[in-house]
Amino acid sequence: MRLKKASLRAALAAASLSAAIAALAVGCAAKEGQSHCPMVNIVNGGIVAADGDDLYISAIGYGKVFKVGADGEVRTLLDEAGLYLSVDGGFLYMSGFGVGGALLAVDLSTLEKHILTDHPVEQVHAYEGHLYYIGTADRCIYRMRAPSGGPGEKVVDQASGNLNVYGGRLYYVNLDEGGRIYTSRLDGKGRGRVCDGSLSIYGADPGTMVVAYGSVYFRNGDDGGRLYSFDLEADKAAPVRVTETPVLSINVAGRQLLYSTFLRRYDLHVVNADGSRDRAISKDESWYVNVMGGYVYYISPAFDYSMFKIGIEGGDTYILRSDGVFEGTA
Repeated sequence: MRLKKASLRAALAAASLSAAIAALAVGCAAKEGQSHCPMVNIVNGGIVAADGDDLYISAIGYGKVFKVGADGEVRTLLDEAGLYLSVDGGFLYMSGFGVGGALLAVDLSTLEKHILTDHPVEQVHAYEGHLYYIGTADRCIYRMRAPSGGPGEKVVDQASGNLNVYGGRLYYVNLDEGGRIYTSRLDGKGRGRVCDGSLSIYGADPGTMVVAYGSVYFRNGDDGGRLYSFDLEADKAAPVRVTETPVLSINVAGRQLLYSTFLRRYDLHVVNADGSRDRAISKDESWYVNVMGGYVYYISPAFDYSMFKIGIEGGDTYILRSDGVFEGTA
């Protein structure tokens, strides 16, 4: 049974969906051939996650988390949905709607639930034995040991958005500094600006700044919200414009970028990382753009918050049913 729209909106608010449009954090440095980046999915709301051949799907519109096995068998894992799904060390982590957006750890062998925080969180990353996340009350960045939990340690005491954990460092949008992109060590020390450009008021919106394959991709508020890239590995690099179209959320599929447009109802586009071959693959209103196994997954508010998937190059569109199976929309 679907959630009513009013209760769904309340659940999304509890999980701190940005008011402007109402994130396995190992980075993608060493996996050039893979078709998705788990950390970037988390920054984009984390509605799908993988553990080996198993796929986990947060069906927001139905209030469930499904598990799809390697053999294609679908079963309901949880009778509550959430955001920022990641799987690590036999646990599923997420910001659970059923616990007011708090950090929830689920033991996948027993399905026992552990509530790790007493406050809402977002963009939860499991990295080298710790969980890194943003507390939505003060928007500061915290870490705690996984999966035992315990008091979260504040490592960045500035209001932040779009937390990425990449190459043993934190990358985030510093909301206290006009939406500039900052980086620090995992303990929050050694902070500094990454590059020119600002996300301005959109720095807290999911997926407006992501880090993958040695580059930062972001919505540059200094240039009307167009998509820019910045090479972290080049000497004296400057941000480079990728699109002529203002964008909202950004994801990465190898050397291709997926983005939802800002001015055209969040249409879904794919473009090469160098800006070539920019083309639309869906006209649906697309929130929480995730990439997994050659498909793009997204939530469409225009269709009662249903989840859809479509190939990275477009093609047939599939909608998630209440039993966790995708069926064609044609």
